[in-house]
Amino acid sequence: MFHASWIGSELSDVDRPCDSTYGGFSLDTLPPTVVGDDDDFEYIKHMDSFSPKDAANVQTLMKQAEELGIKLPEYFIRLMSSELAQRCIPSCTACYFSLGESLSLLPDGESYVVRFLNDQQGCCFWYLHINKNSEHCVLCTYQMIGDEADEAENEAAGTIDQLKEYVFRCSPSFEDFIRRFYLENVIWFSGEMNEGTSTNAMQTYIAQSKIAVSKKLPIILALLSVKAIPRLGKNSTARVLATEIIRKINDALPAV
Repeated sequence: MFHASWIGSELSDVDRPCDSTYGGFSLDTLPPTVVGDDDDFEYIKHMDSFSPKDAANVQTLMKQAEELGIKLPEYFIRLMSSELAQRCIPSCTACYFSLGESLSLLPDGESYVVRFLNDQQGCCFWYLHINKNSEHCVLCTYQMIGDEADEAENEAAGTIDQLKEYVFRCSPSFEDFIRRFYLENVIWFSGEMNEGTSTNAMQTYIAQSKIAVSKKLPIILALLSVKAIPRLGKNSTARVLATEIIRKINDALPAV
């Protein structure tokens, strides 16, 4: 339904630059999140340490979901019921967990959203998106959606097509999102702030990120050669230089 894009920050360890606080990155260039052991994910150790307030909020949401014939993801229930687990997930942009009060129906009339994560300055919001068959994913949006949006925003987002202008499907599941969010942030703090201890999961994620980008580059370069280069003058200096640059990049790519 929504365009796929991981909304994340710059990661120098995997040569992923970003011109602003957040950037959009193709899911095709991301490695799998099932890496290392669960012991490498600090928050997992505390997912069953429920805190009364958080657990009560989740229970209220579960009751609403049950009335709608929807089953919330187990991973979502456990993490959002544990403040301790949430506090073990760092954020280089000071994001914080905060569960919305209810499931909001989207304009398609077939799916619901509930917010669970916020950027400190309100630059981004992350929502669990779930349909009437209990199939879910995670959305990232640059403004609040559903019942939490103000009147002007609701009027501007009267259809799914209008929502697509600023809402992105950033992960196929809640578990996949949390694992990637955790990994990328502990990697950022390790590389930029020299904090924490490098784990097998972090090292594997970094290595696989570089491989994923290397696999994608030849496709990008081929598209440039076919679409962009021919638009330059046949004998122009720009065309000669661009062709030579693409050739050198291709030659430098590792065999994968």
